[in-house]
Amino acid sequence: MNMVSQTQINLVLVVKAVAFVFFLFDIIFDVRDHMLEAVMYETSELIHLLFEGFAVVAIGAGIWLTFQYQTVLKEQANSAEQNLYYLRNDFDSLLKKKFESWGFTDAEREIAILVLRGFTNAQIAELRETKVGTVKVQIHKLIQKTNSASRTDFMAVFMDEFLDFAAESQ
Repeated sequence: MNMVSQTQINLVLVVKAVAFVFFLFDIIFDVRDHMLEAVMYETSELIHLLFEGFAVVAIGAGIWLTFQYQTVLKEQANSAEQNLYYLRNDFDSLLKKKFESWGFTDAEREIAILVLRGFTNAQIAELRETKVGTVKVQIHKLIQKTNSASRTDFMAVFMDEFLDFAAESQ
């Protein structure tokens, strides 16, 4: 998906502002001229003036809504950035709390971290200098202790817990 840049948004806002000013001054000068000349509007001129007035209101509302929406987006981005900062800095604390609540042994904690990092059973066995079968048994215990259905489900459960922890911490 192609993201719209701030420069593009600003360019559109400038174009809207120019159109807004053009139509606004066109209305002002048109009304002024009719008042100075004391001439009544013909139906077609009045309809034209009403359409220009509608365009001014619509463009003005569009500019205002764009600014409001940008403000909301900036607030959401700042909030998300703060959440991410908090989660990154408190990740170790989260791991410790969750692993304790699940009753993991020290070995299971090491295995869980490696699983969460995406290591395969063979890679974990090599890193821990043990057999693949031992790693499979340990991962099976992790899955049982977390009430997960599979290794992938364990990762999903952890992510859900991680996100819940982040929401509670705010």
